[in-house]
Amino acid sequence: MSTLAGLIETLRNSLREGVAPELVSDAAHSQFAGVIDVLDKLQGMAVWSPALLRERIAVLEAGCAAVVQRALSAGVAPPVDPAPALPPQATQAQLEEALRNAERRVARLTDWLFEPGADAAPAPALRRELDLLVRATLRDALAVEKRLTPRADLSGMTRASEEDVDSGARPG
Repeated sequence: MSTLAGLIETLRNSLREGVAPELVSDAAHSQFAGVIDVLDKLQGMAVWSPALLRERIAVLEAGCAAVVQRALSAGVAPPVDPAPALPPQATQAQLEEALRNAERRVARLTDWLFEPGADAAPAPALRRELDLLVRATLRDALAVEKRLTPRADLSGMTRASEEDVDSGARPG
């Protein structure tokens, strides 16, 4: 298997078949469950999702557009160019480049808002308003990215094995 997800699957299967049967203590079972949980999460994160990448790009670009529109309506021109159009059948490399560009545009807007002596810097009240728009954009982008990051499942690390429960042993 040549993919990272495939490699993780092979590793996880090898651990389940070769290591799990040899574990005898509660502590070892707990540690094993933790390792499997981490591998499961890594495998899920290794899968490329063009839909989520497009969504992150869209959120960042919509936020940039909102900041630019609000600044222009107040007579201030922010130092960012419009985002280039993304082809409908964009490759992974094109999507990743578009995401980097969107992130750079948000960073440039943030720098512009808080650079001392920036050209055409907005007045303090407008700066606060635009900053709130940038923050909302970043929160929305993080919410999309967070869906790619699985939550930790600690239950397997704290459960006693069925054999221990049947024998009356308590988890360690």
